[in-house]
Amino acid sequence: MRTLTRRAVIVACACAATAALSACSSDGAGTSGTESLTVSTSQTPTVEKKDTQDTDPIRPDKLFGSVKDPGNKVTFHFQGTNPGDYGGTEVTIAITNDNDAPLAPDALETPKLRYNSGGGSMTEAKLLEADVPEGQEPAQKPLRLPLGVGATTNLQYTFDVPRGNLWDAELQIGNVIYSGNLVA
Repeated sequence: MRTLTRRAVIVACACAATAALSACSSDGAGTSGTESLTVSTSQTPTVEKKDTQDTDPIRPDKLFGSVKDPGNKVTFHFQGTNPGDYGGTEVTIAITNDNDAPLAPDALETPKLRYNSGGGSMTEAKLLEADVPEGQEPAQKPLRLPLGVGATTNLQYTFDVPRGNLWDAELQIGNVIYSGNLVA
């Protein structure tokens, strides 16, 4: 009896396997051995650089705090200044994307920094150009990838000016101009 049951199980499994394999096969009609799979991706829309010349500059009363830039549809938050790793002064600004699409890396211009160089004369500081050792952080950390909707990231720019000279300075990013003592 035991042998009969064992044979019945084997026959049943063989029948099930045959049925499963035959269901997966085709009759060969309309198929060739050279078919290929084509993958296509759709472009994610991004917010490109805008002409914001017609937008009035925004001068916040407080140095620290969130400031909306309606011309670029972003929010900036001045994080402060620190001595740069390779000299100069590193300025850190948080940016939040308030757009309905990701913000393209080139949507914002490089910020401008002006400082009082004596006698009320404002001098524009240039971005620091430094030879960075391999494997080390770069001196400039702008937006490198699209910034997602509602996402926030820090931008860091190192200017070729001693931090102590920023006691009377203006930093413009987008349509926002932070002014006053940027050493704070």
